[in-house]
Amino acid sequence: IRNEFFKILTIPGASDSLHVLDQLGVLTLLMPELETMKGLAQGMHHDYTLWEHSLKTVHFAETILHQLSHYFPQYAESLAIHFRQEVENDITRIPLLLLTALLHDSGKPLTRSVIDHQIHFYRHEQVGSDLNQKIARRFKLGKKTARIITQATAHHLRLLNQYRPAGISHRVTYRFFRDLDDAALDTLILIPVSYTH
Repeated sequence: IRNEFFKILTIPGASDSLHVLDQLGVLTLLMPELETMKGLAQGMHHDYTLWEHSLKTVHFAETILHQLSHYFPQYAESLAIHFRQEVENDITRIPLLLLTALLHDSGKPLTRSVIDHQIHFYRHEQVGSDLNQKIARRFKLGKKTARIITQATAHHLRLLNQYRPAGISHRVTYRFFRDLDDAALDTLILIPVSYTH
């Protein structure tokens, strides 16, 4: 089941495939945690419900991954090699990143709060990382694969939170790559696409 699910994510139009799987009730069987995302309003800074946002994040991640030369002309070849890597048992980084894009905000339903009529999701990255670790175990993913998912989830807001008008410092950049290690490039793709409203 796991292998077939990842194969579906390798077919162009992954967000559409996920939508169909959801309509068929398959996603709820595989990941019941996703059910709480549906219809969940994210507040004044977001145009989409959490579920819609998650599917759009998958769509934009796939768009970038299949057009690397357009978005990163200088690094396209190196990035293509990176994302073609097999992480484990016929699972390459592209479908793995698309799954991570789907799950990157999985902690939001558990952390939603309303303060002064404003919706907040404090610490949703860490809560989501812990939740995604459980999903990875259920999918019987290896340690390396699970680490990439959980690291990308835990740090998908990190550089945005540390951005300054002068840019991101060399120290922040160094620490980001040091801390995320093998998940750094995957997280860098996830950061801008997870900012869809």
